Amino acid sequence: MALVRVRPQVHLTVLDAPDRPRASTIPAALCHPLTGWSMQHWEGRLNDFRAAIGWLEEVCESSMWLRRSLMRPLPDDHRGQRLLRSFTRVGGDGVQHLAPEAVAERYPEVGAAPLGALVFDGAACVDVAALCQRVRDVLEIEADVVFLRREVAAVSSSGVALEDGEEMAADHVIVCGGADSGRLMPALGTERPYFGELLFMDVAPPDVFVAGGCHVATAPDGRVVVGSTWLSPDEAVHPEAREAARHDLQQRAATLVPGLADAAVVGTWSGHRAKFQHGASTARPFLAASGTAVHALTGFGATGLSRAWPYALAAARAIADQGVA
Repeated sequence: MALVRVRPQVHLTVLDAPDRPRASTIPAALCHPLTGWSMQHWEGRLNDFRAAIGWLEEVCESSMWLRRSLMRPLPDDHRGQRLLRSFTRVGGDGVQHLAPEAVAERYPEVGAAPLGALVFDGAACVDVAALCQRVRDVLEIEADVVFLRREVAAVSSSGVALEDGEEMAADHVIVCGGADSGRLMPALGTERPYFGELLFMDVAPPDVFVAGGCHVATAPDGRVVVGSTWLSPDEAVHPEAREAARHDLQQRAATLVPGLADAAVVGTWSGHRAKFQHGASTARPFLAASGTAVHALTGFGATGLSRAWPYALAAARAIADQGVA
């Protein structure tokens, strides 16, 4: 969608393979640009983030996404101190610092914040499945994008190689492969797959999304979702390890929203994700062969959609600048 907006004349073919058994296809994902502890990161992506939220408002029904402010309580440790120093140094459009007493007064359901909290405007919790279907419908109707349900075997020297042996030529390839990215793009480095679960909790939704070591949000369907656990594939097959991970996640979440400590888990959603030895680049081709530029926009990671969204805008501009026809 971002590429069509930047270059309306572009012709796109999307290989829209069925979901892999390993993929999470999570029903709720947090959308926000602050993936780390850097205020510069927020400032550098603010306009892109606003553009992404504006696009959500334009094309999505309200049932697909829910907007709240996102709060990060600042613990009295090196991470909290670092983020507070960054905020003090560079400030932030769309972000404010609340002193501890202001946090307690405005958000009494949120736990201790020794250094106060940073509150970011305009986060969103997205119904990923509904959003993807809506994107597909809009692109097919408004932009004449072709969707092919074909399995991709690898990125080839001239485009992509399909599982059935056919080769499809392409000048630019954008890989958004999630858990399969390592198989499609060896240049991403060593893949370290991990298994994660989101917990749906029986508790009244907080007024804000809360993040700090995990995240607590309200899904578009009204359920409180806590994410996420992190297990190796070997650990994931053992019920005891999964139960221990859920318990640990709930305890961490309770440091953010104390009412979660004794809340019942009423559902889970699980799947595999991937991390890589090298970070993916959206602004430059990650690898190129025989004139084919390959761009990586991979995975959700532990921060919901924030790793890929709104970075799609940066990828679209980079590809457009290289003269995609």
